[in-house]
Amino acid sequence: MKAIYKKELRLFYTTMTGYVAAAMMLVLVGVCSHVVNLKGGLSGLEYALLSSRWALALVVPVLTMRSFVEEKKQHTDLLLSASPVTPAQIVLGKFFATATVYALPLAVVGFYPLIFSAYGSIDLPSALLALLAMLLLGLALIPIGMFISSLTESYVVATLVSIGAMMLMYFFTDIGSMASDSGTVALIVLTALVVGLVAVVYLLTRSSAAAVMTGAVLELACVVAYFISSAALTSLLRSLLSWLGLFSMSQNLFSGVLDIPAIVYYLSITGLFLFLCAGTLERRRWN
Repeated sequence: MKAIYKKELRLFYTTMTGYVAAAMMLVLVGVCSHVVNLKGGLSGLEYALLSSRWALALVVPVLTMRSFVEEKKQHTDLLLSASPVTPAQIVLGKFFATATVYALPLAVVGFYPLIFSAYGSIDLPSALLALLAMLLLGLALIPIGMFISSLTESYVVATLVSIGAMMLMYFFTDIGSMASDSGTVALIVLTALVVGLVAVVYLLTRSSAAAVMTGAVLELACVVAYFISSAALTSLLRSLLSWLGLFSMSQNLFSGVLDIPAIVYYLSITGLFLFLCAGTLERRRWN
């Protein structure tokens, strides 16, 4: 795993990917900081980070697009499959390398409170919790991007699908609020989620029967719930989208509240998608 970590870390800075991602994050956070803190007169770093967290939907896909796509294009995935390194070690090596590249510009942002202190008082605990929120959010999004990368052989597809998925996660709470007034809208949104899940099941198993059966059972359950109680269906959708909304789960941390359930949630999402990545590699190895 250590060798994979060093190799991936070196590739980030020999291919300019690491520099581009760091520049994107620093520029976007800097712009939000200028608008919120300098122009708006607010001295708290948490306000700038809260306003710029959407930028992770652009930065993280840049970091993760090449995670497994490059291995497939260069056919080095065959060498990795034949090596004594386990899929879990491969995934963890790539994850820790990507997380390191992500954390470096975030460490630079950590010096912002020293600058802001010249313009007013700083609530250091709130600033540290906001930095923790950005770190946890990034660590949860990185395995998602890696997982998407493991399912395709195209940089463009991996990048666009990752950006689309992460932007959806950003707006999930708003979508849930819009759908809460109509059972029909809730059914449509749930159907779209079922279609997405069917696609993931097919990509993981390469079994049309398993994908179709999964989709049919879930869609039937949604339709039955719609006719029995549309209010229950909208309530289910709100709860589901709230759970899937990775960005909204960090609200308390950005507000200066140490939210232990949110921390556990982000670590759980990270572990889940790392497990899915390892499962994808294991299936490819046996195939």
